[in-house]
Amino acid sequence: MKVTNGDIFRAREPLQKLMAEKFPVITSYKLAKMASQLQEQLKVMEDVRNGLIKKYGTKDERGRFTVQPESENWARFVEEFEELMSQEVTIVFEKVKLPQKIAATCDACHHNMDKSYEIEAQTLMALDKFIEV
Repeated sequence: MKVTNGDIFRAREPLQKLMAEKFPVITSYKLAKMASQLQEQLKVMEDVRNGLIKKYGTKDERGRFTVQPESENWARFVEEFEELMSQEVTIVFEKVKLPQKIAATCDACHHNMDKSYEIEAQTLMALDKFIEV
């Protein structure tokens, strides 16, 4: 499937949230497999991003490079970073179908039960290309 680096970058944290949930084993396996594949591309993006920060940034008092919004290099940094995020990549993965219900424990009596899986709209938006509901 073709996705942009920006799609992957935006999915990073929401995917980590999903991975912390208790899903059936096959769903957890598919999420872990997809996360592993996306991690490879995230590593490449992070390396390029760090290169841009070194190219356009300045060292702070701790010796770390930063690009400040008020700096003269900010616009060039943003332009090249946006170019990085717009790059299409092909990643082979299967969209993960999230279950409607997940295992839970009753707060009152502590019995095992199924409950509807609830997910925030912003998480769904970020993961649209990677999951099915």
